[in-house]
Amino acid sequence: MTSKITVKAPSSTANLGPGFDVFGLAVDAFYDEVTLTKTKSGITIVTEDNIPTNPENNTAGLVVKNMKKKIQDKKWN
Repeated sequence: MTSKITVKAPSSTANLGPGFDVFGLAVDAFYDEVTLTKTKSGITIVTEDNIPTNPENNTAGLVVKNMKKKIQDKKWN
């Protein structure tokens, strides 16, 4: 069983001119990449960028915290 997974989401341009959301598009040059590693407990954020590493102040940390709770509720350990 894999104890680590990495996901990558492309960034997007927001509203290119009068087309509003119709002309929004994904850009391969910039992306968010998150690696989740199963550990005994807790959430640790490691980054090379200048973003908050406290899970309560980081959108990725909040998502992982919610996922962890749902997994524990379903006993998918």
